[in-house]
Amino acid sequence: MPCLPTIQITKLPVSEHGIPLTPSPITNEMLDSLYQANENEWTGCHWQTEFGPRHLNLSRVRSHQARWMAEATSGEESNDWEEATRFLTQVETDSQTARCAAKRAVAMAKSGEFCTAMAEAQIAVDLEKQYPKTSHWKKLLDAIAAMKSNKF
Repeated sequence: MPCLPTIQITKLPVSEHGIPLTPSPITNEMLDSLYQANENEWTGCHWQTEFGPRHLNLSRVRSHQARWMAEATSGEESNDWEEATRFLTQVETDSQTARCAAKRAVAMAKSGEFCTAMAEAQIAVDLEKQYPKTSHWKKLLDAIAAMKSNKF
């Protein structure tokens, strides 16, 4: 994805998410605060589910807890918990990957590498888009876009 410099225009620009890119500068401290405020907001499944044939609600269940249930049960119920373990492991992995991408985005933006920063933030946004009720990293992406627009 090519990264073109932002041109100055008289009308107040908006991000792709519709948030105004204000002329007031976004500071490194603001980026740090945004990251810190969101880094632990999405760590796993935190929404209601009806997973599998038994309609398991996996909200706030961690993969290791699902593993325990798989070991404590037998037959089809054990199979359902095994499947839930795989799902929850993926959710937890994606949330960790998104968090790491967001952290790299902050570091890149703070060093003035806005194209790389936006690409990293977009990775975080794309990962969380796969799941319901996870939209924490869009604010960081918008802040980096605003910071970039104010540097050119």
